[in-house]
Amino acid sequence: MKNQVMSTISLNTLLRECKKEDISDEVIKQELSAANGTNIHQIFGYRFYEDDLVDTLDVYHDGNYIIGYIIPSYQELLKKVWKFLLKEKVPEHIEDNEELTKRLTERLNQLKSLSLPIELCTEENAFYYIDDYYSKGIKYHNKIMELKRKGQKNSKEFKAINHFYYSRAFYPIYEDYIKQVQSLFFERLITKRKEYKELIETKTFNSIINKYFDLNKVAMYIVHTYLVKCEESTNHEIITKYYKLIEKYKDSSTYNKNISLTTDEGIQLNWDNLQRRIKYIEQKLQDYEVEVNWEIVPSGKKQIIKQQGQPRSLILTKEQAKKLAELQQVGKEKKEFYESTPYMLKARGLKKYRGYVAYIYENGQVLLDREYDEKAPSSAKGNAIFAIKAIDFGALSRLDKTTLRKNPKVQPIDHRGYWKDRVKELIYREGNDEEQEASNTLVKKLKKEC
Repeated sequence: MKNQVMSTISLNTLLRECKKEDISDEVIKQELSAANGTNIHQIFGYRFYEDDLVDTLDVYHDGNYIIGYIIPSYQELLKKVWKFLLKEKVPEHIEDNEELTKRLTERLNQLKSLSLPIELCTEENAFYYIDDYYSKGIKYHNKIMELKRKGQKNSKEFKAINHFYYSRAFYPIYEDYIKQVQSLFFERLITKRKEYKELIETKTFNSIINKYFDLNKVAMYIVHTYLVKCEESTNHEIITKYYKLIEKYKDSSTYNKNISLTTDEGIQLNWDNLQRRIKYIEQKLQDYEVEVNWEIVPSGKKQIIKQQGQPRSLILTKEQAKKLAELQQVGKEKKEFYESTPYMLKARGLKKYRGYVAYIYENGQVLLDREYDEKAPSSAKGNAIFAIKAIDFGALSRLDKTTLRKNPKVQPIDHRGYWKDRVKELIYREGNDEEQEASNTLVKKLKKEC
């Protein structure tokens, strides 16, 4: 699961918002606790008191299904060990490294050096929180002794208390409890935690999720967590990875989207507000395409186009020389024509749009045309002009030129006949407020990056 997308979901939200009708929370919790309690006991040898580490669940994804593989959260273990031992504010994300091992071990050794119960139960020390468990242990121990004296070792009450007492490893002598149970348990949490991580990654809770929860709501909740990842990240690869999963949900007819739910943070989720957030992410990706595919051509400076190698010397026939002169004249006129138009900004294409120039106009119009290169006279003609809207520029920049030409949002104009007049109709048309704002926004983005 190392290379799969991951997000985290809350069991509270699942129970409150996503479970099927007429199913008790306790039934679901018990089944999850039993499943992960087995994992905890297998690695650490003890149960984590009343805690089976299923308050939060991790969602791993292979890119095929909207609801991926759901497993216990490894970060939950790290955060609880951090809280109990270090007594510091728990970070949003804990780096699982040697530095963490060192800090936890030093703290545990410090606590093990304390000997008096009063020292161990102070607010400043991490073991203070177990005093309740110790008191409960004394209570159960005394009850067990009482039932033994009464000859009731075979009673249901005795068996239940005895099982609970030993399954939680309660000790009647406080110092023994600390030495034999607490410190050993925390040592194992520190030294064997990665074994636990490897184990939980091989087992999923999907059968329990499918059994007790409405998958339409679970999918919506998980998509929300993917959107949060996109909204918080500035890394294009990460955003793209999560967006591909969101896109599967957006285009899916499998899931009922006429539902709503509320997260633990009080965020209301429904299809309408998810769509608004998805559009924001799409705009974020479009902005990136604008940033990486185009560079500003500074005004008032002669631009030199880099060539691959040197042009070969050719002996031309009269007909070829005439054609070349015509192309050079057309190229010169094309260049002069664009420079005479009132464009706001000119940007040169990179990568798949290398050799193209984008002219951005105030009325929301953008024209993409092949840049005339004197060393390549054929650039004067041939390729069509692509007339597109500034608001669509980012999204359409992601397409290759063949796909772009077929897109219904694109108006191709061939360099023949009265092509200049057709271009003038577009660039001198009055734009509305939205179109003008789109041009201003596009220009700001390009200037910001260049």
